[in-house]
Amino acid sequence: MAEDRFPAAVENLEKKHFLRISRELLKSPDPLGFNSFLKNIPQITPRILSTRLKEMEKDGIITKSITMALPMKIEYRLTARGRALKGTIDAINKWGKSLP
Repeated sequence: MAEDRFPAAVENLEKKHFLRISRELLKSPDPLGFNSFLKNIPQITPRILSTRLKEMEKDGIITKSITMALPMKIEYRLTARGRALKGTIDAINKWGKSLP
C-alpha cells in the first residue's frame, strides 16, 4: 500500500499564508516579485513572506529566478507541483462561497 502523504500535505497547507501565496501565483500569468506579494496580501509581513518563499522553493512548489540588472530583479513562479494546487484552492474557494 502507498504511503499516506495526507499529514505532510496538511502540514504545508496549514503554514501561515501558504495558500494565499500559492493563490496569488495561480492568479498571475506572470512571475511575481516580493513586493507584489506584500501589496496583494496585506496581512503578511516581510519576514513571514521571506520564510515561506524559501520553504516553498525548498519543497519544489515555486522557483526563484534572479535577473542581474540594475536594479536586480527576483521573481517567483509555480512549478508543476505548485500548479497542482489549483484544484485544492478552487475547491476551498467554492466551499468558502457557501459559508454564511
